[in-house]
Amino acid sequence: VRATMHRLRCAALHAHRVAAAGRARCMAAGYTTDQVKLMRERTSAPMKECVKALKATSGDLDEAIAWLRKAGVASAHKKADRQASDGAVVLAADAAGVACVEVNTETDFVARNTVFQDLAAAVARSCLAMPASSAGGGAGGGGVGG
Repeated sequence: VRATMHRLRCAALHAHRVAAAGRARCMAAGYTTDQVKLMRERTSAPMKECVKALKATSGDLDEAIAWLRKAGVASAHKKADRQASDGAVVLAADAAGVACVEVNTETDFVARNTVFQDLAAAVARSCLAMPASSAGGGAGGGGVGG
């Protein structure tokens, strides 16, 4: 029993030292764990990104949020150049007509996913339900996002 109690005390002491060391590292870097938590709540950004932003701004929360926004815009701009070359072509038909829809994605893994295929089918059905004058159509799209 004494050995077990000793091990438990040692484990608790070790956990306390590790937590204190983590807090000391955060304080030395210019931010606190509470700031990281608050930033994550405000921005929903990943923890590592919040830490990077707080380090870059010496712990200034408002500047760190602005830094994250700038970084997010930059990463969104990078993503805009990506090619969406995989996807699905779906037909929907009823007595009134036929709708052909192409929905693209960046990867074939997504294109083969049943959720993505169901989405493409739902888009085709909704296009079929639209009045002919507002459906767009023609080569090159012209409809939603075309």
